[in-house]
Amino acid sequence: MSIYCNYCHHYWKQKKEYDKHISCCNYFYHLRRNPRPEMDENGVKIPTHKELFRFVQELSMKCERLEKEVVRLKTNMNVKQKKVITEWLNQKEHQPKFTFEEWSKLATITENALQIVFKRDLTEGIRHVIQEFIIENKANPAKPVRSFLQKPGVIYIYSKGEWTSQPTEEAKWKMMTNEEFDNFIVMISQMFIRSFIVWQRNNIVASEEDDTNSAIAAINEKKKEEEMNYLIKINGGMRSSNEKRNSELKKWFISYIEENIQNVEYV
Repeated sequence: MSIYCNYCHHYWKQKKEYDKHISCCNYFYHLRRNPRPEMDENGVKIPTHKELFRFVQELSMKCERLEKEVVRLKTNMNVKQKKVITEWLNQKEHQPKFTFEEWSKLATITENALQIVFKRDLTEGIRHVIQEFIIENKANPAKPVRSFLQKPGVIYIYSKGEWTSQPTEEAKWKMMTNEEFDNFIVMISQMFIRSFIVWQRNNIVASEEDDTNSAIAAINEKKKEEEMNYLIKINGGMRSSNEKRNSELKKWFISYIEENIQNVEYV
């Protein structure tokens, strides 16, 4: 005789199978008529797909608003930092005697600097010249070039804009442009060329005086080949483009002169 299930309206031929079925069928029968919200292990209701979709939408909108607010705050902070740093630099004790362009022309190319280019490359030679020049002027706090931790990646110079297309009558603190930094590097590069010409002239005179001996003449021939290689290096060599070299030097220059402004509050 078949056994009838009052919940799902199915017949079961064996009681054993019916007994396995009835408890589960009874549970889902009453659950369908008295649905209860599903809970997680902490007793919190698990959201439906519709509820979850709405939640994600609202969260996305909040994130978008927060991103815009962060951008706005960063912009305001950058403006405030720029203003505070400029005001700090314009204090009397920070006013240099020379503009950046005048100050830069005081740099010199030593024999050691030339040898660095000969043995390595122009980039290392320029780096050495700048480093030695900064060290020599370290005792003077009112130098016309500064960079600060509070404004990463920015160089401030005291300038009339002499290396730009729009110079001014009075010197003032300003953010250094890429054009001005490039001209700074060009100036040092030209100093290297002039120093090399003097070095080469002295070297040729010494060679001609010793050229009577054939053995010495062979040595001098080798020196001429070396001089040609030195000339290639002085002119930048085959290492990289000027743009790449200047970008590398600018990053190094900022890290070398970067300082922390003490007792300055951003309001």
